[in-house]
Amino acid sequence: MTRLKFALFAVSCVLGASGGAATSDDLHVPSEYATIQAAITAATATGDRVVLAPGTYFESGVELFGKEVEIVGAGTGVSIIDCQGQSNFITMLFQAKLTLRDVTVQNSNDTAAAVQV
Repeated sequence: MTRLKFALFAVSCVLGASGGAATSDDLHVPSEYATIQAAITAATATGDRVVLAPGTYFESGVELFGKEVEIVGAGTGVSIIDCQGQSNFITMLFQAKLTLRDVTVQNSNDTAAAVQV
C-alpha cells in the first residue's frame, strides 16, 4: 500500500510539474525579430514556428540551443536563407529538432553542409 501511495504521488508530481500542454507560438521575422537567430533564441515552447516573410536572410552559424523549432518560409525561392559562403546555416546540438518548410537555403561554403547535425 505504501508503494502504491508513493507511485501515485510521484505521478501527480510529474503531471503537476508539466503544467499541461504547452502552446506553440509563431515568431515572425523580420516584423517581430530582426534575425532568424533572435527568433530561435526567443522560442520557448516545443514546436514554436519561426515564420519568414518573403526576402533574403543573410545568416549562418545559427544555433537551436536544443529546441524543437519549425522554420516556415513564404515559399521556395521566395524566402531565402543565404549563408554568404561562410559556414553551415544551422547547427543542431543537444537533441534539437528542426523542420524547414518552404525555404531555400543557399551558399554554404564548400566544406560545410547547410544543416549540420
